[in-house]
Amino acid sequence: MNCDICGEWMDEYLDGVLPDDVRTELESHVAACAGCRAELEACRRLGQNLKQLPIHIPPAQVCLRVSEAIHAETPRARRSDFGPVLDLDELADYLRVDKKTVGQYVGDIPCFELGGRLLFRKAKVEEWIAGRETVVDFRSDWPAVQKWNVSDNATKGDVSWVLAQKN
Repeated sequence: MNCDICGEWMDEYLDGVLPDDVRTELESHVAACAGCRAELEACRRLGQNLKQLPIHIPPAQVCLRVSEAIHAETPRARRSDFGPVLDLDELADYLRVDKKTVGQYVGDIPCFELGGRLLFRKAKVEEWIAGRETVVDFRSDWPAVQKWNVSDNATKGDVSWVLAQKN
């Protein structure tokens, strides 16, 4: 073993995780090399001093800011299974439109703010969409309408039901 390899293995040696054969070789080298022996002793003292330092747990707000900064830098994974609450990106994906289009309706779509993020309940968005749905009023003189067959199981509000009312 040479000094470079010995230096690479010192942390593992001090942590007690070196395989026996490597540990034996490192100990033999340290016994014969004053420089590596001094470095090993310095690392040992540093480790002991670090263990005596108090553990600092940052406030929750600091952790939140760090988490937000990390998430702002990393691209969001696209979800295929949307949960009951969506953020703006997920809502755009869910509706299969771009964020700019969703942004045009943000004042109308039911939403709430939590942790500085605008969130949408999927059920409320679906209710909002249902409330905005309108039945197309086909002109009775449109030839294609006259040719459509009305399904026997048409329900009120279906296009086929509207067509049946026109005929």
